Amino acid sequence: MEINSTPYSPKILVEKNIRFRIPLYQRPYTWTEKQVKQLMDDLFDSFDSFDKSKDNPQPYYIGIMNISQTDYDDSTFDLIDGQQRITTLSVMALEMKKHYAQWENFCGRIDFYGREEDKAFLIDGLPKENTNNNLLNAKSVIESFLNGKDTNVKAAFALYVYNYASFFLSVIPQDYTIIEKNKQFVRMNNRGKQLELVDILKVKLSSIEGLDENEFLEKWNNISQMNCVEKSDENNQQSKLRPTILDIIKRYESVNKPKPNEINYNSIVSFDEFLLIALERLKGCAISYDREKILKTFGFEGDGENKIVWNKDYVNEFMGILEVQFDLFCKYFIRRDKEEKYKWQDVKNGQDKNNQDNERNNNEWNMLRQFQSYLYVSREPHQWMKDAFVWLDNNIFDPSVFLEELKRVDNEYAKKLLKEGRTYHEKFPNINRYWFWRLDYYLWEKSLHKGSKNGANENDKNSGTIGVFDLKEEEKNVVEKYVFSSNRSVEHLHPQNESVEGSWGDGGAVNSFGNLAMISQTLNSYQSNKSIQEKFGKIEKSIADNKSVESLKLYWMYLAYKKGNKWTKEMASKHCEEMCNLLNEPFKSKSEQIG
Repeated sequence: MEINSTPYSPKILVEKNIRFRIPLYQRPYTWTEKQVKQLMDDLFDSFDSFDKSKDNPQPYYIGIMNISQTDYDDSTFDLIDGQQRITTLSVMALEMKKHYAQWENFCGRIDFYGREEDKAFLIDGLPKENTNNNLLNAKSVIESFLNGKDTNVKAAFALYVYNYASFFLSVIPQDYTIIEKNKQFVRMNNRGKQLELVDILKVKLSSIEGLDENEFLEKWNNISQMNCVEKSDENNQQSKLRPTILDIIKRYESVNKPKPNEINYNSIVSFDEFLLIALERLKGCAISYDREKILKTFGFEGDGENKIVWNKDYVNEFMGILEVQFDLFCKYFIRRDKEEKYKWQDVKNGQDKNNQDNERNNNEWNMLRQFQSYLYVSREPHQWMKDAFVWLDNNIFDPSVFLEELKRVDNEYAKKLLKEGRTYHEKFPNINRYWFWRLDYYLWEKSLHKGSKNGANENDKNSGTIGVFDLKEEEKNVVEKYVFSSNRSVEHLHPQNESVEGSWGDGGAVNSFGNLAMISQTLNSYQSNKSIQEKFGKIEKSIADNKSVESLKLYWMYLAYKKGNKWTKEMASKHCEEMCNLLNEPFKSKSEQIG
């Protein structure tokens, strides 16, 4: 099939019967809720602004897709670059077809080679046990976005996106080998990204008159890796050269060959947010943490209160704060490995010291690691890290004392929520997910660290919660293995569709905190409206296979269920009381209690 330079909308792809295959060398779908929401917002802004009296509005250009002709079908193309965007459009079709029927013809136009569950999901929208969780989250975001619109608006919007959300298609030569296509994927994947705002910021700051540019760039590039990748000598040599905008763009076009000694981790804070934390500390006043406005926040766009007069001394002062902050970050903050487990940073520059975690494998360090992992999933980094860096700047480090400071910072945030009326007594869907993560930490801590400064002790008997922590050894092992993850789906243990289990009499009990737990979208979709027995059967299998659970709150509900093989309204009420008591305890003082 001949591909030309005209834009291709979903309508045209359907009319020309063009289909796409995702090769195995491409990564799975990775877009987050924020990216999907941003695309939906952009599409709707374009839809909302065009002149609806005209028959042919301006297309909304999503981007360029680089494709290669397959050898078995002239209308099916291997997708070399553009998977994230076209996959998001395909997930969109699952919801858009409810409002404009032609979208049905767009469903199933992507073949995930070797990923049958994902392929099936994009046809019927029904999750399977191993469906990519990012696909489920994307569908949920799109569904929520459309639910907020009037029926007529949804229909018109669905029609607009079908006709005018457009790609350009660029064909890679058919005689490319698989290795060459893989290299092209890497090139285009890098080149297809917009120039990062932090790179523009780097150029602007390094250009300040009188600044030692080489020294500045070496420090900046070292910190920008967030201690997650070991840098080669080649990269260090490049970092000493002052980059122009053109230099940076050219680097995006190069193939980043993996080095055999690279150690890859995930930072718990992005580099741009890390920069903003340092800027707020430099300025000594609150700033915007909108990453899309980072140039304005640094004073390079706009005027007025955002205006900053950068000179050599001010840049050096900022870099001094940033360097110290980075050193503290490497010493006292966790990162995530490839298995999404939390480890200590070890040392700077990614040099892996295998004994570092062993040296810190004691009660105090384990509690600090677990609390930081809880903060990572429940809060934005700047909401707690700024205060943590200020404390570390002014105190001699001790893991248990640092933990108490992080708890103090988190308690202030929790008190703020309570004063705003966003309590753990709210019912679904109004309850803030933060409380589920917070509860899981304190369940973990008090179960495993009785007798410690922070664990369960004799005073807990007065709260009525001490019995909650009488666990058997195998149950403690399950709790010990619990790892915090960014689960955001609220599960009703007694199902909302009460025809499965029988009515509890009113929706209040079903939607109360005592009947809810937060788990992954995948597990929640799989368990939707299943019986209590089936749900706990799934949990038992997970414990047997992996000795792990997705939610400690749900595990406590399971332990209560095991005593009588039932889950009743009264049990949910008792569980709610116990959990609320536990959430309330960190606020206690000798003279008062907040909650």
